[in-house]
Amino acid sequence: MASAAVEAAARLDDERKRLYADLVFRSLSEKNFKKLVNIMDMSKYEPQSELCKTWQAEGISKGKAEGKAEAVLAVLRTRGLPLTVEDERRISACQDADLLSRWLVRAVTVATAEEVLRDE
Repeated sequence: MASAAVEAAARLDDERKRLYADLVFRSLSEKNFKKLVNIMDMSKYEPQSELCKTWQAEGISKGKAEGKAEAVLAVLRTRGLPLTVEDERRISACQDADLLSRWLVRAVTVATAEEVLRDE
Protein backbone atom coordinates (compact mmCIF):
# COMPACT_ATOMS: atom_id res chain seq x y z
CA MET A 1 0.00 0.00 0.00
CA ALA A 2 2.75 2.46 0.93
CA SER A 3 4.54 1.92 -2.37
CA ALA A 4 1.31 2.60 -4.27
CA ALA A 5 0.90 5.85 -2.36
CA VAL A 6 4.51 6.82 -3.10
CA GLU A 7 4.02 6.06 -6.79
CA ALA A 8 0.80 8.07 -6.87
CA ALA A 9 2.48 11.01 -5.12
CA ALA A 10 5.35 10.93 -7.61
CA ARG A 11 2.88 11.56 -10.44
CA LEU A 12 1.45 14.72 -8.86
CA ASP A 13 2.54 18.15 -10.01
CA ASP A 14 4.49 20.28 -7.51
CA GLU A 15 1.57 22.60 -6.79
CA ARG A 16 -0.70 19.70 -5.84
CA LYS A 17 2.06 18.13 -3.71
CA ARG A 18 2.42 21.38 -1.78
CA LEU A 19 -1.34 21.56 -1.32
CA TYR A 20 -1.53 17.98 -0.02
CA ALA A 21 1.41 18.50 2.36
CA ASP A 22 -0.25 21.63 3.71
CA LEU A 23 -3.55 19.79 4.17
CA VAL A 24 -1.81 16.98 6.07
CA PHE A 25 -0.11 19.44 8.41
CA ARG A 26 -3.35 21.36 8.95
CA SER A 27 -5.18 18.14 9.79
CA LEU A 28 -2.92 17.51 12.79
CA SER A 29 -4.06 18.68 16.17
CA GLU A 30 -1.93 21.40 17.71
CA LYS A 31 -0.54 18.84 20.17
CA ASN A 32 0.45 16.40 17.40
CA PHE A 33 1.86 19.17 15.24
CA LYS A 34 4.08 20.28 18.15
CA LYS A 35 5.19 16.66 18.63
CA LEU A 36 6.10 16.45 14.96
CA VAL A 37 8.04 19.70 15.12
CA ASN A 38 9.91 18.48 18.23
CA ILE A 39 10.74 15.15 16.59
CA MET A 40 12.12 16.80 13.48
CA ASP A 41 15.34 18.63 14.23
CA MET A 42 15.45 20.64 11.02
CA SER A 43 19.13 21.49 11.49
CA LYS A 44 19.94 17.79 11.04
CA TYR A 45 17.08 16.68 8.83
CA GLU A 46 17.87 15.67 5.26
CA PRO A 47 14.83 15.81 2.96
CA GLN A 48 13.88 12.40 1.62
CA SER A 49 11.72 13.26 -1.35
CA GLU A 50 12.69 15.19 -4.44
CA LEU A 51 9.82 17.57 -3.71
CA CYS A 52 11.13 18.43 -0.24
CA LYS A 53 14.68 18.74 -1.60
CA THR A 54 13.34 21.22 -4.16
CA TRP A 55 11.44 23.17 -1.49
CA GLN A 56 14.54 23.30 0.70
CA ALA A 57 16.69 24.56 -2.18
CA GLU A 58 14.07 27.15 -3.09
CA GLY A 59 13.91 28.34 0.52
CA ILE A 60 17.68 28.64 0.78
CA SER A 61 17.85 30.52 -2.52
CA LYS A 62 15.06 32.88 -1.48
CA GLY A 63 16.72 33.52 1.88
CA LYS A 64 20.03 34.35 0.25
CA ALA A 65 18.36 36.73 -2.18
CA GLU A 66 16.48 38.47 0.64
CA GLY A 67 19.73 38.85 2.59
CA LYS A 68 21.54 40.33 -0.38
CA ALA A 69 18.66 42.74 -1.05
CA GLU A 70 18.78 43.88 2.57
CA ALA A 71 22.56 44.36 2.25
CA VAL A 72 22.18 46.49 -0.89
CA LEU A 73 19.63 48.69 0.86
CA ALA A 74 21.76 48.93 4.00
CA VAL A 75 24.85 50.02 2.05
CA LEU A 76 22.92 52.65 0.10
CA ARG A 77 21.25 53.99 3.25
CA THR A 78 24.52 54.00 5.20
CA ARG A 79 26.16 55.97 2.42
CA GLY A 80 23.29 58.45 2.55
CA LEU A 81 22.22 57.87 -1.05
CA PRO A 82 18.55 58.73 -1.53
CA LEU A 83 16.29 55.90 -2.63
CA THR A 84 12.90 56.27 -4.27
CA VAL A 85 10.05 54.04 -3.17
CA GLU A 86 10.35 52.33 -6.55
CA ASP A 87 14.11 51.72 -6.02
CA GLU A 88 13.42 50.12 -2.64
CA ARG A 89 10.60 48.01 -4.08
CA ARG A 90 12.74 46.84 -6.99
CA ILE A 91 15.67 45.89 -4.78
CA SER A 92 13.49 44.16 -2.18
CA ALA A 93 11.53 42.22 -4.80
CA CYS A 94 14.57 40.98 -6.72
CA GLN A 95 15.14 37.21 -6.43
CA ASP A 96 18.15 37.02 -8.77
CA ALA A 97 21.12 36.39 -6.47
CA ASP A 98 23.68 37.13 -9.20
CA LEU A 99 22.08 40.47 -10.03
CA LEU A 100 21.84 41.36 -6.35
CA SER A 101 25.54 40.55 -5.94
CA ARG A 102 26.38 42.95 -8.77
CA TRP A 103 24.16 45.61 -7.21
CA LEU A 104 25.86 45.13 -3.85
CA VAL A 105 29.32 45.64 -5.35
CA ARG A 106 28.11 48.76 -7.16
CA ALA A 107 26.39 50.11 -4.05
CA VAL A 108 29.77 50.53 -2.38
CA THR A 109 31.17 52.93 -4.98
CA VAL A 110 28.42 54.63 -7.00
CA ALA A 111 27.39 58.26 -6.60
CA THR A 112 23.63 57.61 -6.85
CA ALA A 113 21.26 54.74 -6.16
CA GLU A 114 20.14 54.99 -9.78
CA GLU A 115 23.62 53.86 -10.88
CA VAL A 116 23.27 50.66 -8.87
CA LEU A 117 20.13 49.67 -10.74
CA ARG A 118 21.24 50.54 -14.25
CA ASP A 119 20.86 47.80 -16.81
CA GLU A 120 24.02 46.13 -17.94
